[in-house]
Amino acid sequence: MNNGLVKKLVYYGKTHLGLNDLDAIYVENVLYRKLNLTPTEKILDLNYINDLKVPDVLLDELRVHIKENNIVSEDKVELFIVEIMGDITPLPSQVVDRFNKLKYKYGNQKACEYLLDLEIKNNYIQKTAVDKNIYWKADFPNNFLEITINMSKPEKNNKDIAKLISAPKSSVKYPKCLLCIENLGYQGRSDHPARENIRIIPMVLNGEDYFMQYSPYVYYDHHCIVINNEHRNMSIDKPSFNALLDFVDVMDNYFIGSNSDLPIVGGSILNHAHFQGGSHLMPLMYSNIRYTYIVEGFEDLSVNYLDWYNSTFLIKGKNKNRVLDCATHILNTWKEYSDEEADILAY
Repeated sequence: MNNGLVKKLVYYGKTHLGLNDLDAIYVENVLYRKLNLTPTEKILDLNYINDLKVPDVLLDELRVHIKENNIVSEDKVELFIVEIMGDITPLPSQVVDRFNKLKYKYGNQKACEYLLDLEIKNNYIQKTAVDKNIYWKADFPNNFLEITINMSKPEKNNKDIAKLISAPKSSVKYPKCLLCIENLGYQGRSDHPARENIRIIPMVLNGEDYFMQYSPYVYYDHHCIVINNEHRNMSIDKPSFNALLDFVDVMDNYFIGSNSDLPIVGGSILNHAHFQGGSHLMPLMYSNIRYTYIVEGFEDLSVNYLDWYNSTFLIKGKNKNRVLDCATHILNTWKEYSDEEADILAY
């Protein structure tokens, strides 16, 4: 019997995840029960745990113990490992409290680094798998692109994405999708990942409740997802623009953006309103201005068409509401715009 395993896991939780001493006693007894182990008085050398950057070595030991002792069925081993990692991670409310204290004392970046490190150390972000991603930079005369092949995540196809949009809202499926707030602590199943180790940060954007979490698949530095508490379809409109602008007031160390609300253009989950952001400088952010326009009614703003592969506008102004109104004007004009000679049809 691996009687030292629980001690190692709890020590890891205290050392790397912020599990406090009182909760550690409670969690240790919970793990003895779940892993069918008995307490040991054997003195263990735990110093090597201090230097761990990821929990892989402990997870390997845990995986062997679970399988050899038939703790759960073969198909539930990985789900059970997530449950154990959730046990040694501080409760969501404790993580939010720690995040807010760091934010108040040191600023957004320090708070975000804490949360990101926590999610790597508790294996919500499986860094060893993510580090296998393939990345390269493609340079062109005026621009460059960054291309990533994610080796840790199965991609969805456009047909599957389109089906999600029309899925009945009355479905009893729980959680309704991978982004719902009800994933917090969810045990998972064969077609849905376990999420006992996820931690989120609540925030209010455009007068609505949202929360920020990190992507478990991490396409770029500090890849975060900002999700509406309500399970509703994505929509590119003025309220969404307003929420985006509110976010960069709340988290001034991150950029924020949105995928399209159309199924043909990407792999996003379109049946739940959300945005994606982070601290990485995207190639688009380096693009030059090709033209500057004077838009009627918005003469106080700088409206620039960028030298980019897609039609992209950069709007600059000192008044957030004016920028918001101008962006909405451009969006609504484009939605109604047709040019048959150029094969552009609004409907």
